[in-house]
Amino acid sequence: MKYGIGVRYSEQGIRLLKVSFDDAGLKITGAGTGENPDQLATLFTSDDLTPDNTSIAISLGPGDFLSSYMLREDDMSGNDMEKHLKWQIEHKILSASEDYRLDYFITDLIGCVFAGRNDLIDKKKSIIHDIAQAGTPIVTDVESVALYNGNEGSGEIGPETVMLTSLEAEGISSLVLHEGSLVALETFTTDDDPQLRALPRLDRDALAGIDNTAVEKMIGHITDSMGRLSSYGDFKEKPALKKIVLSGAGAYIGNGTLAEMVTEKTDIPTMISNPLKPLLTELPEDHADLSEYSAAFTTCFGLALRALED
Repeated sequence: MKYGIGVRYSEQGIRLLKVSFDDAGLKITGAGTGENPDQLATLFTSDDLTPDNTSIAISLGPGDFLSSYMLREDDMSGNDMEKHLKWQIEHKILSASEDYRLDYFITDLIGCVFAGRNDLIDKKKSIIHDIAQAGTPIVTDVESVALYNGNEGSGEIGPETVMLTSLEAEGISSLVLHEGSLVALETFTTDDDPQLRALPRLDRDALAGIDNTAVEKMIGHITDSMGRLSSYGDFKEKPALKKIVLSGAGAYIGNGTLAEMVTEKTDIPTMISNPLKPLLTELPEDHADLSEYSAAFTTCFGLALRALED
């Protein structure tokens, strides 16, 4: 049995998801939320977890990293794309480039580069190291990639042109996929709204009290992102979006009607991500209510899947 734990950590709260994998397949076996990692220590240190069969992946969210992407030109090699992407990202970095860790994601259609600050990556790893079992492997992954992996693992991508959007207090991450291939992405921070500080720790009572002003702002962020990403740069076919999939704790503002409001605003069918499907999920009874907020764990699911690979 192998175990992976996906952690979305911020100063205002933490969410995590635990998955297991063996000959019988993949199962989601634990989930939790809290204001700090110590509140979830039992999910890190339960008896079935050992450094030999457990890995942890931590998310870098909006504001934690920079990114650039480009569409592959004819006959452009992967090495050429890396050189162009490195040039692009270094022009976004204001401090010394050695203060950042670069990671590349290159496909037949698109190339992406992500630059995360070394000090922030090391800080997040250190916080989780302090409560995880000694020797447990810990990696970091950007929220954009975790969002893709979480939606793909949930079977929510398909062949049509779809925008995946994670809505969190720290900001918004969006990807556009056409026929399953990534064609555009962006991650950006948003203004600090006191009402949204409840999102990282998934404070259900505070979520229910978020007013229409914050909801309208969130819808504006979604439609603005859709407008920027639906041009696809030099992607000549420019297919129209057929579906929007919302995830993150922000998907539940507006008393559960945000998806309906986005559909009404954009005329594009909008759904809420659902990684905690009953056939896949075996949550402990005291955490079963978290299934009602399944989309809040989509990136955690993607992170946990990444952890299984390491």
